[in-house]
Amino acid sequence: MKKKTERLTTPRFGEVVYTKGDLYRFPKGLVGLPSLQRFVMLTLDESGIFRCLQSVDDPAHAFVVVDPILARADYRVPIDAAAAEEIGLVDLADAVVLAIAVVPEDVTRMTVNLRGPLLINSRTKTGYQLVHSDTEYGVREPLVEALASEEHEIHA
Repeated sequence: MKKKTERLTTPRFGEVVYTKGDLYRFPKGLVGLPSLQRFVMLTLDESGIFRCLQSVDDPAHAFVVVDPILARADYRVPIDAAAAEEIGLVDLADAVVLAIAVVPEDVTRMTVNLRGPLLINSRTKTGYQLVHSDTEYGVREPLVEALASEEHEIHA
């Protein structure tokens, strides 16, 4: 049976074609944006390092997301029981943690928010934005600098 496709016109990516099975749901929205609850995940580069959560509820909103480990190799996020329950996360193997990136005109100054990571249940594609105010991680951790030093270590 062929899946019914939906179409979304976005200012950044033009027309995006997706199925309902492609949707990621954030029942409580994102911090400061509670009405943004449905997203499509787009891959932005061949390596898959940079992805984008494109809002279906408001096509003007799209968020570049990355694995937070790219910014801080020691990154660890405590997952509280309420957040896990909110997204139906029973098995931690189904947990995916992403950080929202801020991409300025000068991409060498790109940062990621490690204080408000996204927790996603990969099995159900349901997500929740965690907020950790009592953490050493910042809301604007440098990313390009970390990627460059990691690349240097790999090629050394």
